[in-house]
Amino acid sequence: IMYADRITDSMKFAISETNRRREIQKENNEKNGIEPKTIRKAIRDMLKIPGKAYEKAGVPEGMSKKDVEAVIIQLTDEMNLSASMLEFEKAANIRDQIAILRQELIQKGKGYDIPKSSSSRTRTARKIKSKLAQAELRRRK
Repeated sequence: IMYADRITDSMKFAISETNRRREIQKENNEKNGIEPKTIRKAIRDMLKIPGKAYEKAGVPEGMSKKDVEAVIIQLTDEMNLSASMLEFEKAANIRDQIAILRQELIQKGKGYDIPKSSSSRTRTARKIKSKLAQAELRRRK
């Protein structure tokens, strides 16, 4: 989807290239008897996260649901703080670990309850982010 007041040359090129490729794909599908179908996956399948985060994260056997939720809250606070400090890769890795923990709770039949209020660390992270934004505005002036 493109939004613009006018169509530029680069937009014309991109649109024509997309249409050209679409035609080639359509011809290939007809030639080989392929009927395109929408991919349908369960949400649990989409939660599987490959890579380093999956190797690091996981619910140890002896942990209770309450303990795991406490870890999730702590990781959420750490993720928010990392994001507020502009450490987006670290925040993304932590986000992946949180998703894995939630997935494992669901798979083990323990479910996951979203906390009703954020912890004081999350509020602190928000305050730090706000102060950083204010300092950045002052610096630009």
